[in-house]
Amino acid sequence: MGMAKKSGVALFVDYEYAVLTSLNYWKAPVSPQRIIAAAMEVGCIEHAVAFGDFNTEPLRREAPKLRTASIDAVSAPTGSVDGRAKSYTDFAMLDNIYQTLLDRPDIATFLLMTGDGQFSGVVARLRIRHAKVVGILGIEGNISGELKAAASFVQELHRLEMDLGAPVLDDIIRFIAKSQQERSAITFGATAQCCAETLNVPEENIRQYMAALSGQGAIIQEVVEYQGRPSRVMRLLLTHPRVKQTLESEEFKVG
Repeated sequence: MGMAKKSGVALFVDYEYAVLTSLNYWKAPVSPQRIIAAAMEVGCIEHAVAFGDFNTEPLRREAPKLRTASIDAVSAPTGSVDGRAKSYTDFAMLDNIYQTLLDRPDIATFLLMTGDGQFSGVVARLRIRHAKVVGILGIEGNISGELKAAASFVQELHRLEMDLGAPVLDDIIRFIAKSQQERSAITFGATAQCCAETLNVPEENIRQYMAALSGQGAIIQEVVEYQGRPSRVMRLLLTHPRVKQTLESEEFKVG
């Protein structure tokens, strides 16, 4: 009986790394759709799992999006060691990697989304001792050099290019203005999510456009007392030249 032909890709995502790093550097969490699309460039996805403490923000908010990309979620609750918080995401991810190695010998390529150099040992072992192709998928500029050296190949996800003259930016400004008119207080996250659903544009793109508007001073975020507690809310500065231009042109078209 011949050996089973090896093919397909197993994807393992450190979702804490993916979300927190992209939020920190891009001001928007990387979407699961971008992650799975990058993995599909490597080959047919046979196994896809994301790991993290889904009881904490912002992962609790982002986790439901994994289903839309057909990525399973494995929760790794944060524990306490000597009174300090300890993440068990790495352990859960390593356990799943070795289970997959044993249970799915037919899978040829292991793709890890992480930037953590501590994974360099398992990456080298999979590649050298088990003859696997092992790739690293990460956020640009946030992948350990040791990890890169251990891998068969590296894919970096880059910040989306924002065209501040694109028509979608006008649509976003109009949506925020309308939301601001209808509600006493709006937040960045909820507005981005609703705007993405309304315009049928990926939320990651909407968030990065909104972050660009914030950088230009067109969106202001502040902490105010709302419903009896401090809340971080946002508002569109209607006197900002970019905002005025968009809203006045809309009024002109309507008129």
